[in-house]
Amino acid sequence: MRSYMIFSFLLVLSFPAFAQINETEAKASYMLAEENYGKGNYPVALTFLKNAKANLGGANCKILYLQIQIESELAKTRRNYRDSLLKTIAAFQTAPDIRDFNEDKVLEVVKMKLELAQKLTEEKALLAEQKAAEEAKNEKTFKDWRFTAGLNLGLTVKEAEKMYPAFFRRTKAEPSQDYPGIEMITSRPVDAANVITTASIFIRNDKIVGNRISIEYVESGSKKNNYETFRKSMLDERDRNNKLFGFEPVSLPSVDGLGFVWKKNGKTFTRNWTKIIRKGDGFYGVYVSDIVDESY
Repeated sequence: MRSYMIFSFLLVLSFPAFAQINETEAKASYMLAEENYGKGNYPVALTFLKNAKANLGGANCKILYLQIQIESELAKTRRNYRDSLLKTIAAFQTAPDIRDFNEDKVLEVVKMKLELAQKLTEEKALLAEQKAAEEAKNEKTFKDWRFTAGLNLGLTVKEAEKMYPAFFRRTKAEPSQDYPGIEMITSRPVDAANVITTASIFIRNDKIVGNRISIEYVESGSKKNNYETFRKSMLDERDRNNKLFGFEPVSLPSVDGLGFVWKKNGKTFTRNWTKIIRKGDGFYGVYVSDIVDESY
């Protein structure tokens, strides 16, 4: 019992010594933070400030003021430090010793806070404006998107027949299975090396409202069609269109997930592999691409 009492007494006596060591280390850490701040070593300076706060068990206005100076420098080139700076300013303004702190420095911090808030407001407004402009651009891009090989949307059938007589030497006209209420006129297939291309137009109220290109890659040419290359090209085109149009497509129930449809405000834009048969490294199958704009 006597030994326990002696140990307890010595422990109580040691508390001031521990406190003095911590205070000394806090002062040393603060001095090193100041030195590194002066040299432009801002991350290192913040580390020493963190040590100072740990040794003190908290932060006072003097520490927080230096932290604000460091973070304001970092925030000039690293936007992610802005939030940290605002939090440090808030801690500075609510610190218990702020009433006794240098008035000019307090005013300096308040001015910095107001200027930063104004800058953030201006940037937010600019970003909103840029986003609106980008959305309008994407909307127009999607609306204006055309097949370079397609017949002009909005033409009447009579106008189109005069302009493209070869196309209208067609094999069939039938209701579209994919677009109810729209008729599809399909031309004769055109054979070329490795592919058979078929062009169609969609008609509603005697006007062209869309185009279809169907490409059949024949089995005999499968050695020329590297499957992985074609698959990557489809995925790359999907990503490009997402960026151009500003929204992502709905996946179609197509082979290997290589079917996409972008649809908005009556406009439909598809890229779809309806048939793919692998043959070694190659493949053969059918690729269909549509643009239908029901606003015409």
